[in-house]
Amino acid sequence: MLNLPSEVVKAITVTGIWDTQLWFQPAGELSFRCRFIVAQTLGQGCAFYANDVDARTLSQLVGTPLLHIGQFQNVAIQAAILDSIFASGSLVRPAEHVEVMDGSPDQKAGWRSSIVTNEAQKLLQRSANIGRIALVGASFLLEGKLRSLGCRVDVFDLDPVIVGSELPTGAIVQHGDDLLHAQASYDVAVMTGMTLTTGTLELLSKRFKDSGATVLIYAQTGANIASFYGHWGVDTAVCEPIPFYNFQGQSRIAVHRFS
Repeated sequence: MLNLPSEVVKAITVTGIWDTQLWFQPAGELSFRCRFIVAQTLGQGCAFYANDVDARTLSQLVGTPLLHIGQFQNVAIQAAILDSIFASGSLVRPAEHVEVMDGSPDQKAGWRSSIVTNEAQKLLQRSANIGRIALVGASFLLEGKLRSLGCRVDVFDLDPVIVGSELPTGAIVQHGDDLLHAQASYDVAVMTGMTLTTGTLELLSKRFKDSGATVLIYAQTGANIASFYGHWGVDTAVCEPIPFYNFQGQSRIAVHRFS
């Protein structure tokens, strides 16, 4: 799968693992509460996750060779480790567009939302319709910017705390499961990278593609594995590796276009 020489694979070991809880509300945004794993191998990789990960399992990872990672049957752990391997510059797929910003989390939150919106607009221009967008992963800032394109934006999430809440524009956050049964068709789907660790990425991509929509993913989860997202039916991946916008200082966003 990694297409690496066997001697390289044998030499890769997990040297660090972080389990981070994040409560965060940049200006104009909803209050995020989430957890993410950071893994260290050839570089650092990240994966956000929804369910609990046992601390003992994480402690057992440190010092584990890559060849033995398969025994840890947790998607977030495996995604973070894979992402850390591809953090090595020689393995990362070259991006079509890269932006870098040094600033506060508030400043970078708006910057990131603008990049995602600009890429969504490029995909929207392929459609003959006025435009209907599915936003999978609630965000005040992103929903507002996408709506400014003149589109209808339907918002979906799996977090029970967020589902049913009203956004500043009046939109109600719907449960993500509703997408699997929705009759509505969309021109563009804008999805969080966390769909990878919830196990819904390929399922949703297929649902959207079968209905004629293009798919954009904005990913802190698996930000270094853009080439995989292309294989999973994504048209554009807006990838944001560690340190992402949530942290003070410089952040980098790479845009990968597959179609």
